[in-house]
Amino acid sequence: MVKEKQFRQSDHRLMYNDEVAQVIKIVIVENKASDLEDIQKMIATIPFAQLTGCYLSPKEAIHNALHDRPDILISEISLSDTNGLVMVQKFVNILPGIKGILLYKDGRFATEAFEVGACDYIVKPLTKKRLMKTLLKVG
Repeated sequence: MVKEKQFRQSDHRLMYNDEVAQVIKIVIVENKASDLEDIQKMIATIPFAQLTGCYLSPKEAIHNALHDRPDILISEISLSDTNGLVMVQKFVNILPGIKGILLYKDGRFATEAFEVGACDYIVKPLTKKRLMKTLLKVG
């Protein structure tokens, strides 16, 4: 079981046991408004996470990538104009070093997710506990 750690936030830095760490900036790309809202709510409760962009449109997410400057992209695989596998590749081309987390209703795309450079693959439904575990691991 992953324990939630207590952090103090100051500007864009975190203090944990007197060590300084950066706040993780996150962009979400989802195909359902309800799922997007659920993930937004989860991230809002995580003190070391800052949401810099939320999109239902993959094109809009890509267009705003340089403005949002996320550390992590959380993307549904099944999207309107493209798919999450392509999204990870496009974001890495724009922002080398970004980490991709892909979401889907089952595990059928897990191998492909890791082949395109995703750092994690989460089978829906996403829970706060699973999200925290992933962010602590990859952030």
